[in-house]
Amino acid sequence: MIPLVIEVPERDEELEGAVDEALALCGGDSRTALRALIVGSSMLESRLAEATASISRGYSRGRFERAD
Repeated sequence: MIPLVIEVPERDEELEGAVDEALALCGGDSRTALRALIVGSSMLESRLAEATASISRGYSRGRFERAD
């Protein structure tokens, strides 16, 4: 997994809207919304790992460690 540092503002209207939308899609159940976000995040991490593995070392100029 690639560690990321993301600064999230305390109160961002766009972020609040996204939170509200995620909760609404899950019928207001916060556990279901959190579960969906974890599954989605895991899927994206897996796809990123696949993409990273398929990039040649020359193209990436050695910026990525390959787990061969």
